[in-house]
Amino acid sequence: MQRGELDMMVVERDPLRGKGKIIAREEIKTGVGDAHADAASQLKDQSELFKDGASGAKTIRLEIRGRDITGDIDLTSDAGAMKSTRGPAGKGFDKSLGVTAADLEGLCKDLLSSSPAQGKMP
Repeated sequence: MQRGELDMMVVERDPLRGKGKIIAREEIKTGVGDAHADAASQLKDQSELFKDGASGAKTIRLEIRGRDITGDIDLTSDAGAMKSTRGPAGKGFDKSLGVTAADLEGLCKDLLSSSPAQGKMP
């Protein structure tokens, strides 16, 4: 069994067939060491899984909050979906988060250092 996570998938319900059409997918990276190639590779791997799932070569299961939604999605529609990567500014992603990885790391450190001690409420 293999587990993975889709960072973002936009599905449009087809009123005639009742199945959702995948219109966009995006992989988002935030780390200093993350690269466009990593996110693009995830998108490619996911596309292969959708293709194999649609053809019956592999059994896949899509879940949202523990509920199986695989039968609600037209897996073949992923072939025509818009796919993109998003990440820190200046790192070559298709779309930018608008801040650098160093700024994101600094923000996280500031938030963690200013948060209440674990188990104690202000």
